[in-house]
Amino acid sequence: MTLRRLAFILALPMVSTFGFAQQPPETPQPPTREPNRPAEQAPPPETASEPETTSTREVPADVLSSDASAKSIKVKVMVKKDASAEPEAKEVTIRVDDEAVSDLDAVSTGDKVKMLCRMNGNNVIAVKDIKKTEETEKKTEKTTEP
Repeated sequence: MTLRRLAFILALPMVSTFGFAQQPPETPQPPTREPNRPAEQAPPPETASEPETTSTREVPADVLSSDASAKSIKVKVMVKKDASAEPEAKEVTIRVDDEAVSDLDAVSTGDKVKMLCRMNGNNVIAVKDIKKTEETEKKTEKTTEP
C-alpha cells in the first residue's frame, strides 16, 4: 500500500465525522394540549388603530369631490415639504368624522372651504368640521338671487 492510500484511508473517517457533528435544524413542535381542555382561541386580528389626536388645525382647501357614504372628501391643499420650501398644491383624500358628514352635503366641487382637522403632529387624521369660506358664500348668494 502506498503512503497516499494509507493517508486517505485514515483521513476519510475523520472528515466524515465533521459533517455529522453539525446540529440538525430545529423543527417547531406542535403545541400539546390536555385532552380535557379545549384548544385556545386565537386572538382576533389587530385592526389598524387610529393615531392619537394631538391637536386640531384649520386647513383651507378647494373641494374636488365629496362622498358622504364613504365618509371622505377629496380636496386640493397647499403643502410645504419643509419650512423653507415654497408651498405646492396637492390633491388628497381625507376621512371625515361622523359629526362632519352632514357638512359634506353642503359643499360641492369648486367650493373653497376651511376644514377643522384632527392632527397627529403634521399628519391629518380626519376632518371634524367643514365650513365654506366667505368668498364661496358670496358667490352662492349671487347665483341664487333672481
